[in-house]
Amino acid sequence: MTRHNFHNLAITTAIEEQCTPFEITQLWKLYASYLFKKGNYDEAVIQYKETIGVIPSSYVIRKFLHPTLLAPLSYYIECLHDNEIGHINHSIFNILNYARLTTRQCFEKLDMDESERNERFVEESRKRIDDM
Repeated sequence: MTRHNFHNLAITTAIEEQCTPFEITQLWKLYASYLFKKGNYDEAVIQYKETIGVIPSSYVIRKFLHPTLLAPLSYYIECLHDNEIGHINHSIFNILNYARLTTRQCFEKLDMDESERNERFVEESRKRIDDM
């Protein structure tokens, strides 16, 4: 089905047939890569989000390391933190992305997050940036 670009159907069928999580994740990855190649980056990052915890985050981050792709990359890094597998370096990278995007709302979102873990990441990230 993926050869004919029926990715959603392939994923739905795999879920219904109770394929292993790894097999389903591979289908998400194929779909995301297909969208990425077509230049549909915002939709691709949403599909890559489904691979968190199985596909190494470095694989996805490397794909989005381009100045024009900072917004989808920031979204993916936020998803890593939402799934509690984000690292302090991800936080620093995201804060630098926010600065490049000059999106004040992104900084405000960081400030409003009530999670202790995220507060710690933000505080440590700000200290590292101040030390640069």
